[in-house]
This record gives sequence, C-alpha cells and structure tokens, in this order.
Amino acid sequence: MPALRVAFLADIHANLPALEAVVADLQTQAPDVVYHLGDLVNRCPWPGEVVDLVTAAGWPGIYGNHDYVVARLHTPENRAPFTDRDRFRDLWWTASALSATQHKLLYDLPETLRLTFPGAPPLRLLHGMPGNSFWGLYGGASDAELSRQVASIDEAYIVSAHTHRPLDRQVGRWRLFNPGSVGMPYNEDPRAQYCLLDLDSARGEMTWQATFRQVEYDRDRLATAFYSGDFAVGMGALLDLNLRTALSGHAYISDFGYWLRDQPALLQADLGEAVREYLARHGPGQWAFELA
Repeated sequence: MPALRVAFLADIHANLPALEAVVADLQTQAPDVVYHLGDLVNRCPWPGEVVDLVTAAGWPGIYGNHDYVVARLHTPENRAPFTDRDRFRDLWWTASALSATQHKLLYDLPETLRLTFPGAPPLRLLHGMPGNSFWGLYGGASDAELSRQVASIDEAYIVSAHTHRPLDRQVGRWRLFNPGSVGMPYNEDPRAQYCLLDLDSARGEMTWQATFRQVEYDRDRLATAFYSGDFAVGMGALLDLNLRTALSGHAYISDFGYWLRDQPALLQADLGEAVREYLARHGPGQWAFELA
C-alpha cells in the first residue's frame, strides 16, 4: 500500500445511485481520507440525500458553482440571472427540496482548501479556476493559457473539478488533476468517476500519482427516478437534457446552457422550444461550445 492515499470526488450533481456505487468502491480502495470538490447538488433527483451522505461520511470539501447558487437563491445574496425561476427552474427545484440544515451546510462550504500531510507536497483544492467556480481548467487549453489561469497558486499540485472530465497534466511547475464527475461525466463514459492520489517516492522525491476509477451503477434506477414524483415537473424542459447527459456521458446540459446565452430573448423565455431547437442542431460531434 502507498504511504498515503487520498480520494477525491467531484460533481456528484445529486446522483445518489452513482455516489453509492463510489462509496462501495472506496471500501475496496481504502483511502486514508476522502475530499469532495463541490457540485453536490442540482440536475438529478436526490440533492438532500447526497448532502446527507457526504455529511455523514465526514468528507471535508469545497463548494461548486451549483452549491454556491442554490445556497443563496432564497437570500439577499441572490443575483441575476439566477433570479429567473423559469430559466433556472432546476436550481429553484433543488433549493426547494433541501432542508434549512442542508442549505446551511452548502452555504458554509469554503471556496478552496490547502491540504498538507507530513512529508508530502501540499495540495490546492479548487472547484473551477482560482477565484471563479463557474469556469474550469480545461484539458484542451494550451499550456500557456492554463499557466496564466493558475499563476496565482503557490502549490505545485492542484486538484480541481467543474469540467466533468478526468485530468492529469503537467503544466509548467504545476501538476493539474481533475477526478472527473461522479454523477454526470462529460468524457463519453457514463460510469461514476473519481480519483485516488497516492504519495510516491519511487523517483527519489515525494510526488502525487493519480489513479482514475470508473464505477458502474444502476442507471435504470436513475432514469426511473427522473420521471417519478415532482422532479419531472420541477425540471420541466430541462429534464431530457439532464437525463441524456447522465446516461450518455456527453455534455448536453452544459453545452445547451452556453448555447442559450447567445439566443434571442424570446427563445430564452421558451425553454421547451429552445431545447427542441438546440437538439435539432447540436449533439456529439456538433457541439455549440468548443469545449463541450
């Protein structure tokens, strides 16, 4: 066994069956500690259950952009465009499904963490970019662009999330990791994904080495839950895009969101028509957003 093993989970997005499968897999991998990188909630039917499981497990972590927004919808801190209940009905449904205690747990999550372990290089945890949880460190970006984005970070090892894609890349003096997404991967593999970092001294110095895990889970249970109870009503026209994303491993819902920003106001106001128009034009191989 390695001297130290740390597990990282991210972008669960209220997908309880995927998270439960990862919990079972963690028992076989025996990490010393588990951290989450945010986006516990939104897009799937179990936001409260996911928050409760993560809390009961005692996993420290940080907020993602979805956690940040949902925790503030019913407070004076809410700002446009998230005040639009129709356009962001998934966020508003999620907020309504959480208890006051669960809201506070999300609200109290920090933006970033610095991890230090005896004899190990420190790790910086982010959801997205430094100071911006709404934009990620994309593996398709150039070394120059990524170096510019992380220039303010002192730690040589960075673990981030948000892109829903696994990443292990050396960029200048930084080693960038992304565990991928537990609940909604965007790398064409719909299995629940996370990563382990092992402390390694094989090269004469202490370094972190990544192992990426892909775990099967009951996606039929997920699909059934999408059409059960009030979730389908709450999601409205976004239901299909969210389910397509989770079942396929393709970035339908995020690509649609970027596409919608550039559409006329009348189309933005009619999500059903917007989804139909989007699906008629876009999908795998024809994404609207170059990083989808």
